[in-house]
Amino acid sequence: LLLPEGDAASAPCVVFIAGSGPTNRDWLSAMLPGTNGSARQLAEALVEEGVGSIRYDKAVIGESTWPIGEATLDLYRDEARQAWRVMTEQPVCGRVSFIGNSEGSVHSFRAGVLLQNEPRFGGIVSLSGPATGLLDLVKIQLKAQLPEGRDLEAVDKQLDDLDARIRRLPVQDGPPVLSLIPSAASIWMSVLHPLQGELVRDILLVEPLESIGVYTGAALIMGADLDVQVAPSEAE
Repeated sequence: LLLPEGDAASAPCVVFIAGSGPTNRDWLSAMLPGTNGSARQLAEALVEEGVGSIRYDKAVIGESTWPIGEATLDLYRDEARQAWRVMTEQPVCGRVSFIGNSEGSVHSFRAGVLLQNEPRFGGIVSLSGPATGLLDLVKIQLKAQLPEGRDLEAVDKQLDDLDARIRRLPVQDGPPVLSLIPSAASIWMSVLHPLQGELVRDILLVEPLESIGVYTGAALIMGADLDVQVAPSEAE
């Protein structure tokens, strides 16, 4: 929690919402090198400009002690709403907005739909948020990692089969054949995980445009030309 000095209810304030994977409140991940902590850097820069903020570890991530088997897509949405309410209780904060990165953008819009009529709700800043369904986006990312020369038509057939089997779960009709794209096997294993499988499936199958389509508040949509996961066309 970083709060600027100022008069009561005068400062714009924001809630930072992290992206996918084990990304903590500072937007650091054990899966990625470095200790930059872009959310921390943004928060420290914003408070110098008079903008307050809160960062938190989503359920099961960082220092959160929430049981992995109880984490759901709606829990992530409700955590964002609760963080928003915490900020509205800070005497210095006026309107409170969301800043969501990547998957965090999805949670921002899902929470924003439920808060958009609140007088203190400011809006949403989406940083490299997806517009495409996350399972489709993962398939695009997996294909982008392939070496040149692969039969992309055959790869598409295997990925489409993976897609169909994930959407049929919990019906179990055997594992997909992923001989042309073995890196996709980790996706299949994740959706079958006895504790986190349901959460992974919910995240993969969420359609971001469903929430965006009924959100009527203010929004700033930003995309990065060099983002390695979410193409700038998603922002467009």
